[in-house]
Amino acid sequence: MTDKRPAMRVVKLGGSLLINPDLAVAVRRWLTAQTQRKTAIIVGGGELVDVMRAMDRRFELDLVAMHWRCIRLLRHTFEIVSELMPELVPIGDAKALERWSHDRGDRSAALVAVDAFYDSQARGPISLPTNWATTTDSIAALLARQLEATELVLLKSCSVAETIDWQEAARREIVDAAFPQFIEGIPDVRLVNLKDHLPGTTLQQED
Repeated sequence: MTDKRPAMRVVKLGGSLLINPDLAVAVRRWLTAQTQRKTAIIVGGGELVDVMRAMDRRFELDLVAMHWRCIRLLRHTFEIVSELMPELVPIGDAKALERWSHDRGDRSAALVAVDAFYDSQARGPISLPTNWATTTDSIAALLARQLEATELVLLKSCSVAETIDWQEAARREIVDAAFPQFIEGIPDVRLVNLKDHLPGTTLQQED
């Protein structure tokens, strides 16, 4: 008998949102408005990674090395959001992720460290580009495919049409360049402007 995972949602919390003082409130409001489903959240790098990009532009550093430096930086944004939202189940390693993802009785929302499932030693059927073409957009898609998630949501600070063409979104740098090729097979992929869920806005409950 196959040990099947429960229906799952993967969420990428965009780094540009991290310095918003109402970040935790907005994420909680958005989660409350969704259909209840086991949810794995990863966090982007925001201005921390922007500094790394600027240093690479200035000094033309080794791209692969810079990629993994940025991945290591994401442990810090994971820890900070975990502190801001202690109700999220913190998952910091591969074994904890495996246990949580297979627990059919647990429909909690978890905060997953990127290096719990993606690091320089990882080997698998999906290989992301180890350069600036990959951000946490594509890393979230990788996690969604690993967990066989039915839903992938990018929480960002911008809006797009519901019928967005992801290739066009990549051209406009709304998502990273690698993203369109890594979402194949994920049933529901969407982008949400988290600013629409800040205090003072009217929420629409998901059907």
